[in-house]
Amino acid sequence: MPKVVVLGAGFAGLSAASELLRLRKRVRDLDVIVVDRNNFMTFTPLLPEAATGSIEMRAVTQPLRALLAGAQVELGDVVALDETARTMSARHPITQVVTTIGYDELILALVGAIEVATETKDLVERDRLLRFVVVGGGFTGVEVAGEITAFLRSI
Repeated sequence: MPKVVVLGAGFAGLSAASELLRLRKRVRDLDVIVVDRNNFMTFTPLLPEAATGSIEMRAVTQPLRALLAGAQVELGDVVALDETARTMSARHPITQVVTTIGYDELILALVGAIEVATETKDLVERDRLLRFVVVGGGFTGVEVAGEITAFLRSI
C-alpha cells in the first residue's frame, strides 16, 4: 500500500493532504500521514479580526484530525530525513519521543527554511533554502508567487 507523508500542515500541506484523501476514493490502498508540530491549523488571514474581537479565536483554528478525516496525523518536529531509506523522523513536542516513519512519497510543505536561511552565512546554502516552487500559473499560483517574492524582499 503506497504511503505518502506530508510534512507541514499549513495551507500547502493541508491542500496536498486533502487532494490525496480525495484521490483515495479511487485509489483505496493509499496511506496519508500528515506531520506537524501542532494538532491544529491556524487560518492566518483572519488573525486581525480575532485580535480585535470581531470574531472569536476559535474561528481561526481548526483541528487537523477534523480537517483531514481519514489521514493519520502525527505531532512532531522533523529531526531527520533519510532519502535512501525513505524514512523521516519527528520529535513529539510534548513527550520528546522520536518516531521514524517510512514513506513511498514525501511532500515537503514546511516554511522553516526561511528561519534557517537567516542564520546561515553560506550564500549558496541560503540561496538553496530560499527557492520556492509554485505549481500552477492560474490566478492563485501567480498571487502566491507574487506574495512570496514581496515577502522575501521585505525581510
